[in-house]
Amino acid sequence: IMYVQAGTGRDSDADLPKPDGSRAGLWKLLLTVTDGQEPGAFFASFSEHKSKQSVCNAVWKRGSIAYRCLVCEVDPTSAVCAACFLSGNHEGHDYRIVQNGGFCDCGDATAWKTSGFCPKHGVPTGEDGRPQYQPRLPAPVRSRLGRALEL
Repeated sequence: IMYVQAGTGRDSDADLPKPDGSRAGLWKLLLTVTDGQEPGAFFASFSEHKSKQSVCNAVWKRGSIAYRCLVCEVDPTSAVCAACFLSGNHEGHDYRIVQNGGFCDCGDATAWKTSGFCPKHGVPTGEDGRPQYQPRLPAPVRSRLGRALEL
């Protein structure tokens, strides 16, 4: 691989670490962040937290049943799959069953009001309305990562 230094047109190979050195440096950084734990197992432990998938995006074909909630839709072309509609809160809402092909907009705030999201989708927000992405790294990990990135 040849690297070209921006703006000079010259090779900058000599300035770049060799692949073995790069891998060793990255491995050392990972071990610093994980406090010596094997990185694969360390990061896999975060999947144990049940975070929401932000957008459903289930796909259905023509003839399948999907729903348009006229109260919850932001975009008149939006629809949600049957599973998301039935587990969402649409009691007393005016809705339509649609049978054209499409994909589920549950969790997409540009297409659907957050109040109409099912419990599985959408990014949770704090009291200030800002998104709270999950899982949040534990404080010691954030601290070690911050120190490592300052190097």
